Amino acid sequence: MKIIIGENKVKSLKKVRHTNELNATLSSIPISAKRVLFLALSQINSTKEIKINDAIYISASEYSSITGTDIKNSYRHLKDGADILASIGLRLEKEEVKSIQKMIGLKGEPSHIRLSLMDYCAYLPDEGRVAIRFSSAAAHYISSIIGTERKYTTQALISVVMLSTTHSTTLYQLIRKMIGLSIHRYGNSFSISINDLRREMGLVDENGELTWPEYPIFKRDVLNKAIKEISEKTEINNLTFEVSGKIGRKVSDLRFTYNVDEDKFKNSFKSEGDKFLDEFDKLFPPEGNQ
Repeated sequence: MKIIIGENKVKSLKKVRHTNELNATLSSIPISAKRVLFLALSQINSTKEIKINDAIYISASEYSSITGTDIKNSYRHLKDGADILASIGLRLEKEEVKSIQKMIGLKGEPSHIRLSLMDYCAYLPDEGRVAIRFSSAAAHYISSIIGTERKYTTQALISVVMLSTTHSTTLYQLIRKMIGLSIHRYGNSFSISINDLRREMGLVDENGELTWPEYPIFKRDVLNKAIKEISEKTEINNLTFEVSGKIGRKVSDLRFTYNVDEDKFKNSFKSEGDKFLDEFDKLFPPEGNQ
């Protein structure tokens, strides 16, 4: 079965939903790969299990239309994104390991498991599109949320593919994650330690050490620039932050505040899957909403 993404379909698929276990992977991959991945995720009905024999196709013209990239560069970005996705792994730890062990036939007590995200990513130059297929194990973590207690993040497709820097996409992803986890508990704000913020944004080196150690530089070159783009291009507005904790003179915690304008993309009508997910959220709110 082939799934071909069309321009009208893309515009109607407002929400992209995935498990929080995918967030660390998303924070570490380049923009081109992330856009290809999200355009693929937008075609998945997360109320049902992915059929692993299905291939998902995304064309360069559609990539160009959604991201605003000129068509010539879209071919290159699409190819680069597909090549990167082919090597991406999904790292699972703690309770997520236990939940998948039986399915993959793994015994013992592993500290973590790394799964291949894709069975394959193929570039079809004559057709100007890519074909991707999620692996069966990874599919378990990006679909079929019904009946599970797994934490998940919901992002607006149009927003995430329009953002042009890794810092912007990772901060946007964190905000959407916090909205899903604790909308009633925190309202339109949340606090987070500087170190946890850097981890969420993938700011670690090859040895796992945190980068951007100096707060003034982190604030100027990462946070301020990301906030500016998020405010301009997404449904998150009035986004600000302030220092909420210090250890001595060193900044240790930040508090973010924001508003969410879900009507910003009101011209992108909702699909039947989105309507179902809205009703599902009312009946089974994410953890922290109950």
